[in-house]
Amino acid sequence: MTTKSMAQIPAELYALLEPFSSEERLRIIQATLMLLGEKPLASNKHHIIQKPVGTDFSMDNPSEFMEYKSPKNKVEQFAIAARFRELKEGVTSSMRDDFEAIFNACRIDFERDKFSDDMKHGKEAGLFNINGSMVDGFTLSNYGQKVVDLLPDRDAVKALMRSKPSKPKKSKKQSKKES
Repeated sequence: MTTKSMAQIPAELYALLEPFSSEERLRIIQATLMLLGEKPLASNKHHIIQKPVGTDFSMDNPSEFMEYKSPKNKVEQFAIAARFRELKEGVTSSMRDDFEAIFNACRIDFERDKFSDDMKHGKEAGLFNINGSMVDGFTLSNYGQKVVDLLPDRDAVKALMRSKPSKPKKSKKQSKKES
């Protein structure tokens, strides 16, 4: 294997990253740094990476990450676990066993028999892509990633929720016409 010069590497990285959006490029670079064991770069867009002063959690410890993010419900716990895996391991989807391993590491009760319902609720909340399945795994949606990145800032999450486009509601006249 030949060693590349410092001038060649940025050109090759540019070629690899150029087709992606700015946000995707940041995620790829952050995930790569974590895989190399480096500290992530600070970023105003990604609250997960820019830890507030006085917080002390390690991206090696899912329990500390979960505690810092302060989930309010099971669906948020699943989203945080999925995001932890994305950032720590560079994966895009998680299987039931992956969630169970993180929940066990965090000492959170994992109910295998309710997992399908929990994922259904996660999809309905918009945190997970609707095409996730027990066979293919479950992928956080873009919105789900943003929510987890903003946590524990609930005001920022509420602002994000208000900016999320809602489905158009059918008027009563439209409903009667379709009947």
